[in-house]
Amino acid sequence: MAWRILKDWLAAQMALLDIELVKFEEIFLPYIQLSGGQTVFERLEEKHFFLEDKEVS
Repeated sequence: MAWRILKDWLAAQMALLDIELVKFEEIFLPYIQLSGGQTVFERLEEKHFFLEDKEVS
């Protein structure tokens, strides 16, 4: 029955998206917290969702 809980949660999140209370990224990224207490979503939003390129040697 875990699939049913997930289905209901996702339906609720999509309803919030439909009425523009949240952004799409906000639905899935706010649960990962960084060391300073900031979420991954907040950090990405600050950087306008730009990810740094890093050279691989």
